[in-house]
Amino acid sequence: MSGGGRGCYAAGVRLLSCLSVLCVVAVATPARAVDKEEIGEATDSFIDDVIGGAWLDPDDPYWAPRRGRRFEVAARLGGEGSFATLAPDRLPTIGGVVLDGVARYYPVDRLAVVIGARAYFGVDGIPAAGTTASTVVSGITGVRYDLVREKRFSLLWDLYSGPALFAVGELDKVADNLIVAASNLSVGGEMGTALAMRYSLGPFTGELRGLVGGRAGASASPFSRPGSEGGSGPFSALYAGADLGITWSM
Repeated sequence: MSGGGRGCYAAGVRLLSCLSVLCVVAVATPARAVDKEEIGEATDSFIDDVIGGAWLDPDDPYWAPRRGRRFEVAARLGGEGSFATLAPDRLPTIGGVVLDGVARYYPVDRLAVVIGARAYFGVDGIPAAGTTASTVVSGITGVRYDLVREKRFSLLWDLYSGPALFAVGELDKVADNLIVAASNLSVGGEMGTALAMRYSLGPFTGELRGLVGGRAGASASPFSRPGSEGGSGPFSALYAGADLGITWSM
């Protein structure tokens, strides 16, 4: 091939390369525009569902319940009372407020590993069931299993346990004096089980639980044994309660 021919060939190759790059850019640019259009359509679809009264069951895929491997963060607020007051014709008397905060990991679709904390605060100083401890703080681990799932609704079973710290008297008053605090603290453990009903709307889930559980511990101080006017030794108590919670699935 002559020098002029080689030059024309090289110029042709460069021209084809430039055209290829321009084609790739031209194809990629509409794709980004389509993505934005799809997002806009999804938003418009959800607004239409809300206006049409279908906000509890929107059609857009984003609002489908989360399934499979995932992380969840949940917070719950409820109350509990002595299991002895539970009867078929009435709920147990609420003795205190319970706050839960947990994280869950689903390695498989229906089974989750749970870790978190649970705290009981007596209303007007009312102690936890079977004790004289107005504050109980427990670290919990456990499992959650999805028993039944029907579209957005689920029925789940929880099992949890962990160490517990019992504070005899209100926590802020106990903390005022370290010596008094040491004599008014007891250590033990907590274990419970619950049935939960939940409704999922995309990554957000609301749930209602009914639960029963028990706490046990021991005190070395003759002045701080929960459930007794005095004396040291072991103690135990059963409780029942209910709570409401919200979950965010990641």
